[in-house]
Parts: sequence; C-alpha cells; structure tokens
Amino acid sequence: IKISYHVALLAALVNIIRQQNHQGEADTYHVSAGHLFLLSCPIAGEIKWSRGDAGDESLPSGVEVRGGSLWFLPVQMTHSGSYICERRNQTKLLKRRFRVLVSGSNCPDPSEEILATKETSESLQCKQNEIFRLNLPRKIRWTKDCQQVQPDGESVSLNTNGLMRLVEVSEADAGKYTCHIDVTVDGRNYTAARSVQMTVKNDLFPEIHHSDF
Repeated sequence: IKISYHVALLAALVNIIRQQNHQGEADTYHVSAGHLFLLSCPIAGEIKWSRGDAGDESLPSGVEVRGGSLWFLPVQMTHSGSYICERRNQTKLLKRRFRVLVSGSNCPDPSEEILATKETSESLQCKQNEIFRLNLPRKIRWTKDCQQVQPDGESVSLNTNGLMRLVEVSEADAGKYTCHIDVTVDGRNYTAARSVQMTVKNDLFPEIHHSDF
C-alpha cells in the first residue's frame, strides 16, 4: 500500500512539473507591421489577456480583445513582446504565454521550415485558421521571396483554402513562401500573412555509400 501511495504521489508531482513547464513555454509568431494578426488562446472558458513583459501589463494601443482572441489592428513595431492569456478558478491557474516578433518587411520571417524533394510534388498550407474562421470575403495570394507567384493550374495550383501545390519541385523553387490574405474588417482593408521556408533536397532515396573497414 505504501509503495502504491508513493507511486501515485510521484506521478502527481511529475504531472504538476510538466504543467508548470508547459505554462512557461512560449509559442512564437512572426508578423509584419501594418498587417492584421489574430492571436487565439487554447484555454477554454473566460480568460484574461495581459502584456507579458516586465512592467505595465495593460495591452498596448492598437491591440484589443474580441471573442476571447487578441486582435492587432494593425500590427505595430511596438507590439513586439510577450502576451499572456490565463484563466483562474478556486483551485488552479491556467496560463499560456506567446511571443510576437514584428518585422518591417511585407513578408514576415518564416514560422516553419519545409523540406521538399526535387522532382516530386509539394503542397504549402496557408495555416491562418483564425482569419479563415472569420468567414469574411477574402483574397488569397502567395509570394516567393516577396515576389508574386502566379498559379497557372499546371506547374502551380491554388485552391480556395489557400493550399498551393507545386507539381514538380526544382532546386529553383527553394525560398521563403508567404501566404497573404486580404480581408476587410470594420470597413478597413487589411492583409494577414504567414511565411514558410522551403529547402529542396536532391534525392528521394539518397545513395548509400559503403565504406571498407
């Protein structure tokens, strides 16, 4: 019985440590000044948002809470920093920390790296679910290294959900790809953007070199 008690106690302690470590982690978002950005909290229920940097915890000008999410209308260079969403009840405090990094480029720094294989197809997802959930009329466009990509329906295709498919990847396709979504909010035109960095490798099945010992 004592062994079972100690095992249960140890398991509970490990779970508490894991929760504390997870709450200390910060998800990082790369955004561009002048763009629309929505930041959602994964914690269910009534939550509170605050600025996570030392000092004043109040939200900066141009950032407001709508439907439990943070709306940056639009993003400003001064918005770089940490943000915290939390929900407190009688027994515990749930907290998530986010880090927002703002750049002055129209195409933000990559949030993800993709490894594609030469002479195979590759699909790039827009991954801006918060914007899609607004159900607003929108225009989706992609750029490569901040230059417009023109879908031709053959080598490059684009569907209504922003998924761009490269039919046959070449080494020249390597670069930074950005999905731009143009929407109108409160009568004002905005653009939301997210970037991925794609690297192209040569072989699907790399040659195995045998060494003599």
